[in-house]
Parts: sequence; C-alpha cells; structure tokens
Amino acid sequence: MRFVRRSDAGSGQPRHVLTSPAFRIATAVLAAVVAVWALVLRPAGEAVARPLLLVSGRDDHGALAQAEVALLDGPDGSAVGTVPDGTLVEVLGTRGEWIEVRAIVGAPVDVAGWVNDFFLRGQVHVVADPPACPVPLAGEPGATPYATLRPSEQVVLVDHHLAPDGLWVGVQPLQDDAIGLVPFAWVRELPGPVASEGEACEDVTLDPEAVPHQHG
Repeated sequence: MRFVRRSDAGSGQPRHVLTSPAFRIATAVLAAVVAVWALVLRPAGEAVARPLLLVSGRDDHGALAQAEVALLDGPDGSAVGTVPDGTLVEVLGTRGEWIEVRAIVGAPVDVAGWVNDFFLRGQVHVVADPPACPVPLAGEPGATPYATLRPSEQVVLVDHHLAPDGLWVGVQPLQDDAIGLVPFAWVRELPGPVASEGEACEDVTLDPEAVPHQHG
C-alpha cells in the first residue's frame, strides 16, 4: 500500500478562509492548481472549475452553532435563502471578507448569495469508511485507486464531478502535489476518530498507473 506524503493533521479545529496574508497566498496557489486541473486534466469543452469551499455553521471549537447559514443579496445585505452546514459551494466572487457563492450540493442547486468568510472553510478532511482507515485516491470517479491518503488527511478541494454513483471531488493534500478524486460523502470539516485497539483496515488494491487522465 502506497501513501502520498502526509500533511499535518492539525488541531482539528475549523479554519476560516481569507483571514491572513498567508491564506491569500495559498488561495492564489490553489487558483493556479485549479487552472492547471481545468486546462490539462479536464476534457476539451467542459466548463472551467471554480474554487470550491465548504459552508460551515460551526464555531471555532468545532461545535455546531448554526444548522443553516444565510445567503445574502450582497455584503451585509438581506437574506435571500439559507444553505445547510456542510454544503459544497463554488466561489463566484469576493469583496473583502465577503464571498459570493453558489451551492453545488447539499442545498437547492444553483442557490446563490453572499456569505461572510467566517462561515466558509478552505481546508477540509477526507474521512473514509471505516473512518480510521486510509483514504483511496482515484484518478476517475469509481476507478481503481492509484494511491491512498492517510486517515483524515487535510486537503483543499479543486474540482467536482457528477458521476452515476454520486458526486466526487478533486482533492489536493496541503503539503503534496498529488491530485485525485474521492466521494464527496467522505469530505468532513473535522477529522474522523482514531483507530481503536485491535481495529484493522482492509488492504486497498492500487493501480499506480491509474493516475488522473491527462487530455492533450
């Protein structure tokens, strides 16, 4: 079994987006990664991906404070709707600490509005089933994985794919250049539990050649 390089699991507490110069630099790097992913790995004619974030109703300690987060008609504006905690959204625009987003899954499709960056997460965890086991990383939805991430690896979201078996998202570990796909159902704001004593994980059959397909 092969692992991509492990990133720091961190404290497990939520991290808000766009709150420091360092994160703004990281966002720029992510935008470049998304651009490469869109131009090199996506088939010609498909729509270019936008940066993805996770809506969060949790406080700084990870406790659920709001099951629904309001979307506004503008920065500091009036509510036009709500989306549930855990909704996947794509970024349409930014204005200071306010982000214009559109829901992809977890809410009525195409619902859009502005939300303060306090309620958005740019870094998430991937938690497989069982949650304390390595996370298979595939090159295409449903394909044989080509690598594994460590349990609860921290990643950024770079793309999404709607497949017959559901929504898949492209992920990139924080300290690695590997990009691959996992089911969106495995995306979590907080890390999963550690393995209990005596708990065993099944071996994952890997195909090192099944990396994300590059389109010429």
